[in-house]
Amino acid sequence: MRNSGLCALLFILYCVISSCTTYNILNLDDVNKVAGYESGKMPFRMPNTDLQAPMFSKKWQVYANTSFSNSVGTGAAVAITDHAFLASRINTFSKKKSLSNESLYMELGYEVEEYNTVTGLTTTVLKDTSSIVEFSREYEMQTGAFELGYGRYKVLKNDLRNEWSIGGGFGKLGTTYVFSVDDYPMNFNEQRKYQMLYLQDDFGWVIDNFEIITTGRFNSYYFSYRKFEMRYDLSHPEYQKTAFSLEGGLMVSGGFKFLKAFVQVVGTLPIASPEIEWNPFMIKGGIVMRVGK
Repeated sequence: MRNSGLCALLFILYCVISSCTTYNILNLDDVNKVAGYESGKMPFRMPNTDLQAPMFSKKWQVYANTSFSNSVGTGAAVAITDHAFLASRINTFSKKKSLSNESLYMELGYEVEEYNTVTGLTTTVLKDTSSIVEFSREYEMQTGAFELGYGRYKVLKNDLRNEWSIGGGFGKLGTTYVFSVDDYPMNFNEQRKYQMLYLQDDFGWVIDNFEIITTGRFNSYYFSYRKFEMRYDLSHPEYQKTAFSLEGGLMVSGGFKFLKAFVQVVGTLPIASPEIEWNPFMIKGGIVMRVGK
């Protein structure tokens, strides 16, 4: 009896080890339209801009700042006359976030393949199930950008200052989604390169140890390159090649005359850009330096 029981156990182990079962969803396009890329629930994402405001008061002053949040940015500017300045900025942005899960009632078509490693035979069974399907999503965003601009500034009464600037830049963006249907992963990655133009206006109150600055900015983007990779060969629509946004910022700085720490809140409002999603707002901190005559 003991031998027969042992033989039965070995036979069961043999069957488990010698076979491999895989599940493939047949109607992936349907799933994609309901909750995947084509559903609009996983849009291409863009970061908020790192807004900087030099707030010069005289020629040959030099401005620099470094900011930290989900992004790391460094900017510099120099007043080339008593009314004009040049500015530049470079920054990177990285963010990873899990999105809310969702349950939907839908029909899934499964192809169940069982492969026997000993006999080399594959058995395929088709199954259709209609049930509550669990969807989970998370995304990761990676960006890098460079800007260069020209501006004009003016010193007003009572330590008030105003400036405007216009410029352009370029960058690279990438959004990766991990999309699971009942633990069945459907990853995709979208990368874009862009050129952009901006128009910005700043108004601030600046004294030796404190300053508060408001910023308004209009951005125009043109996407010149797109690369789309998906784990499965699913259809995906054409993409919008232009995008526009309005941004507003409030920065409060305190410290020494030439060196201050700051906190800034930036909000973004998209314009005519239904395929793209910006973060509604971002809070960042950093260090600002302004030196010169």
